[in-house]
Amino acid sequence: MENKVPRNRESAAEEATYDESVSVEFIARRATMILLDCEKNEQTKEFAEFLRKMFDYVQSYDTLVTCIENVEKLQSEYVFLVLSHSINQHDASTIENLQQIKFIYALSMNNDVSWITNILQSFDTQEDLVSQLHKDISPYRQVPFPINTLSVTDKEKTAYELGNDTQKYIWYYLLIEILNRMPESDINDAKRNMIAMCEKELKLNECEKATLNEFNNTYHPKKAIFWYSKDSFIYRKLNKALRTQNITQIFNFRFIIADIRKQLATLHSEQCRHNPRDLITYRGQIMQEKDFNKLKEKCGKRMSVYQFFSTTMDRQMALCFMQGALTREYNVRVLFIIKANTRNVSSQPFAEISSVSMYPGEYEVLFALDAVFRIAHLEKKDGYWQIHLILDDKREDEEVERILEGLKNRLGDVSSFLTFGDFLIDLGQYDNARKYCELMLAKLPPGDYERAMVYNNIGKYYLSIGDYDSARDRFQLAFKINSLHFKKRESPTTVSSELATKIQKAPALTCFNLGCVYFRLGDYDTALHYFVQALSIWKHCSPVDEVELAKTYSYIALAQKGTGNKAEGLKTAMKAIKVASAEHLVRGWALLSQAACSPLAHAENLYVHALQIFELFLPPDHPDLVFAHLQMSKLYRQKENFSEALRHDEQALKICNMRPENAKNRADFKLCKEYMRLDKNPPVRKYSL
Repeated sequence: MENKVPRNRESAAEEATYDESVSVEFIARRATMILLDCEKNEQTKEFAEFLRKMFDYVQSYDTLVTCIENVEKLQSEYVFLVLSHSINQHDASTIENLQQIKFIYALSMNNDVSWITNILQSFDTQEDLVSQLHKDISPYRQVPFPINTLSVTDKEKTAYELGNDTQKYIWYYLLIEILNRMPESDINDAKRNMIAMCEKELKLNECEKATLNEFNNTYHPKKAIFWYSKDSFIYRKLNKALRTQNITQIFNFRFIIADIRKQLATLHSEQCRHNPRDLITYRGQIMQEKDFNKLKEKCGKRMSVYQFFSTTMDRQMALCFMQGALTREYNVRVLFIIKANTRNVSSQPFAEISSVSMYPGEYEVLFALDAVFRIAHLEKKDGYWQIHLILDDKREDEEVERILEGLKNRLGDVSSFLTFGDFLIDLGQYDNARKYCELMLAKLPPGDYERAMVYNNIGKYYLSIGDYDSARDRFQLAFKINSLHFKKRESPTTVSSELATKIQKAPALTCFNLGCVYFRLGDYDTALHYFVQALSIWKHCSPVDEVELAKTYSYIALAQKGTGNKAEGLKTAMKAIKVASAEHLVRGWALLSQAACSPLAHAENLYVHALQIFELFLPPDHPDLVFAHLQMSKLYRQKENFSEALRHDEQALKICNMRPENAKNRADFKLCKEYMRLDKNPPVRKYSL
């Protein structure tokens, strides 16, 4: 059989980022695989088990009547029917007359089906049958994939002009960096996490349970791409997590994501060394018009894809993925033509994977998760669009590159649950951070220095919900551990320089967090005491952490303003401005503290600038955005512009409502409601900072 069609890695029954329900419906009505297995003997049983092992989404029926009834009820455009046994001419004619049947597959040694001539494919071996079935059905199980266009193209542009998609890419890139740096010793725990997640969240059939058991018993890092290429629920669950950017699920798949990248990197290095050239690959896709227009508008700019990007070296194979009827939602046929340079080893690995794939004859080239492509040009041809992409290895946007490098440098060489917890804290996902930190507490021995960092993160969770007593308790536990290790640092030690630096910085983080508790309580003198302690420690750390230094200066300024000393606060805020990098979130905090201590005439522009930076660097549901909007609300209230104050109250509340977990119990939610009540009922009232 020569109708070679590559399997798109994204072709399984998955939900797209943009609209999961639409994507599920799209898949459901396009393709269904059915096994008709009426005869129960050893030969048919063996074949049925083999088929289910290869395609765990196959539907099985043991009578022709039941099979026909269910086919007629299906909304699928195409049904791919597999026969495990011989059928008579009357039954064959009945099957062939069903309009939904696209192809019928049979083993020639088992079936006398010579009268089915139009849609029958007959094979000598079950391996050949499965290979062709896989190639035929893949184009019909294709779903949209989330495309991120990165906005900066001109080198003179600043970080403040980065688009929302670029911000998403930065956070996603950081997450992938964390996963790639997880220690190899984590693999067993990671695999247990993933298996437990699948068992809990999916209703597994017997075939899927067998697949999961096989994965548990046989998985090896060198088999990562093999398992990714296998059309099973594991592949579909992983792609769903990547496509929908479900951080918790992505973390549970951390080991296989990292292993795929490592395997790609190894193959990429070998292939570049032995066959340096410009590689041209293809990918056929049916797209929604709105997504296609987005790419069309961004011609000349860059795009990324939130998953491993599957392509083929055979153009005809890729064109097959544009088969099938167009729908109201999916009505643009697109052929991506990708050019990648294999003369040099890329920081974004890609490789031809036939030597390690479950389907070695499909000429597939797989690109890493963090791959970025330049949209070179588009052209209309023969009823479809060609989109030419160039792998953009250098990431020419200098501002984005500086931001990424700065974030990577702060990660350290090895990641852990703690690193992931810090990442969740930075995202404002305090509930998830607490969950992972509590898991880590159970693993760490008493007195371990990392327990202090874990307690700090758990304390931040309690701080976020307004439980200041619990927050203070966790920070004080951290402080005790900090003190123990801080005293030991002067003694001869064999710890790594990275560990020594973390031990050195830990007391400053704890003092800063204790200061935040008293700041929220309105006890500005005590808050100032802890912030100054933190500042003293930061100044003596080597190398100096300018980000933490600038943030501490910012909070000292806010606390000084809270004590009534705005003039001194403004001086301190200017120190924060001097230290804060223009390519970092902390610049927003420095500007915010400057605004809080400045005269009303100058404060508004500073607050607006600070809010712009927060919106650039933070996810749209981050609690710090709530704080910034409430600060602006206070400003307009002082200026007696109550309508503008109310607008920022409402925006803050909208952000609070974007976070479903216990949102109405959080301190910031209650503060938003209180501010709205007061702004709807002037006159001006006095508010604490």
